[in-house]
Amino acid sequence: MVIQISFYFYDVFFGIFELKNLNNRLGEKRLGLLKLVLFFYKERGSIILNFFDLKRPVSLNLSFQEQREKWMPQFLKAFYVVFIAYFASYIIRNNMDSAMVAMKLKLGLSKEKVGHVLFFNTLAYGLGKTALGFLVDRRNSKKIMNFLIMLGGFCNIGVSILFFSGLEMKALLGGIGFIWAINGLVLSPGGPCAYSTIMRWMPKSKQATWLGRWNVSHNIGGAFAAGIAAWFADNFFGGNVGGFFLIPGLFGVAVGIWGMFYGKDDPMELGWDDAATVWEELDDEEKRKEEEKKEVPKSKILFDYVLKNPWVWLLALANVFVYMVRMGVSTWVTYYAKVVLGHELKRATILKIAFEMSALVGSLFLGWFSDKVKGRRMLVSGIIMLLTSAGVWYYSKAEEIHELIIAMVICGFFIFGPQLLIGVSVVKFVPKKAVAVANGVTGTAGYLIGDSLIKEKLPKWIGGNETREVWNKMFVIMYVCIIIGAIVMFIIAVEEERRIRKDQAFAKK
Repeated sequence: MVIQISFYFYDVFFGIFELKNLNNRLGEKRLGLLKLVLFFYKERGSIILNFFDLKRPVSLNLSFQEQREKWMPQFLKAFYVVFIAYFASYIIRNNMDSAMVAMKLKLGLSKEKVGHVLFFNTLAYGLGKTALGFLVDRRNSKKIMNFLIMLGGFCNIGVSILFFSGLEMKALLGGIGFIWAINGLVLSPGGPCAYSTIMRWMPKSKQATWLGRWNVSHNIGGAFAAGIAAWFADNFFGGNVGGFFLIPGLFGVAVGIWGMFYGKDDPMELGWDDAATVWEELDDEEKRKEEEKKEVPKSKILFDYVLKNPWVWLLALANVFVYMVRMGVSTWVTYYAKVVLGHELKRATILKIAFEMSALVGSLFLGWFSDKVKGRRMLVSGIIMLLTSAGVWYYSKAEEIHELIIAMVICGFFIFGPQLLIGVSVVKFVPKKAVAVANGVTGTAGYLIGDSLIKEKLPKWIGGNETREVWNKMFVIMYVCIIIGAIVMFIIAVEEERRIRKDQAFAKK
C-alpha cells in the first residue's frame, strides 16, 4: 500500500544515516544495513497499518430489534463520510478537465500533449483500482479511502506549485505528469472502498438504492469540479493554471483528515451483528457455506473468486464499453464545444454540469428501479445502454448550446445507470470478502482500457483537424461501444437470472 512504500523509503533513508553514524563513532563490526532497515520498516509499518484494521470488539449481544432501532443513525455517519469523500475525490481529479482547456489556450499545448498527461493519470488510476482494491479487502475501507484522498489533496497542491514556479515547458509537463499519475493512483480505490462500506451496512434488497444515492456524490463533484476550479483560478490567481489545483487540494486534505475519524466502516465495529443477520436476508446455501469457511489467504480469494471467475471478466468487459461512451461524452464535451463549435468557455462548462446533474437523477432512479425488479441489474443495464444511443445521436447533431445541453441531459441520465449497476452486480458473482477487489478489476478494465483509449487514442484516431466532420468519428466509435456493451450485458443477465431464481427458491424453504 502507499503508506507501506512511504515508510519503506523513510526508514531506508534514516536507517542508512543512523547506521553510518554508528559505524563512524564505534568503529566496530558493521551492522547489517538490510536487517536494520527491515527492522525499522516492520516496527513502524506494522503500527501504522494497524490503524487501517477493522476493529471488531466482543459482541454486545443486542437483540435484532435493538440493533435495527440504532442502525440508521450509525449507518448515515459512514454514508456521509464516503459520500463527501468521493465528492472530494472528483473535486481533486476532474479539475483537470477545465485546466486542460486553459493549458491549451494559455500555454499553447496541443490536445495530444494534454492527452499524454491525462493518460498517465488514467493508467495509474486503472491499475490502482485492482492493486489497492486487493489490499482494501478485509480492512477498514473508510479510513483507507480518506487517507488516500488526503494524499490526493497534497498531489493537487504539488501540481499548483509547479505551475506557479515558472518552469520551462518540458520540465513542467514531466513534473505534472508524474504527480498527476500519483494522484490517479491514490484516488483509484475510492469507488471500491465506498462500495465495500455501504455493502457492509446495507442488506441486499437496499444496496442498489443506497449505492445510487452515494453515486450522486461524484455526479455533483463531476458537475462542479471544473467550474469551481475555474472560478478560483480566475478570481484569486489571475487565471494562472496553478489556481485550478490549489484550493481543491486544500479541500481534499481537510476532507481526508475528517473522514478517517468520523463514523464506523462496519456495524461489527460497534459490537453488532452483520447486516444480513440483523435484517434476516440469507444468501443461498452455497454462498452461505462460502461465507462460513475459515479465513483464507487474500491471494487465494483473488485467484479463486475473482481472476478465475468468467463472470467478473464479462462485467469488466461491459465496463470497458460503458466507460468509452461515458468518457467520450464527458471528457471532451467542453473541448468540443469550445474548439470545434466555437462557443465561449464559460458557456461550454455548463455542459459538464448538465451531464452530471442528469446523471445524478439517473443514478437515483435506476438504482431504485433495479431493486424493485428484484436485482435484475444487467437486464436493466442492457436496455439502458441501448437507450443511450438516442443521446449520442442528438449530441452528434447539436450545434447551439441549448441543443448540447439537451444531449448531455439524455446521455447523463442513461450512461451512469450501467456503470452503477455493474458495480452492484459484482455481489451476485463473488463472496462478500472479495467485493472490493472484484470491483477493482471491473474498474481497472473500465479506466485502463476504455477511459485511456478515449483520452489518449481518440485525438489520434480523429486526426488533427478541428472540424465537425472529423469529430464525427468519435460518435461512430460510441455507437459501436453501445451495441457491443449491451450484448455483453444481456449475456450476463441470463446467468444473473439463474442465480436470482436460485436465491428465491432457497428463501422459500
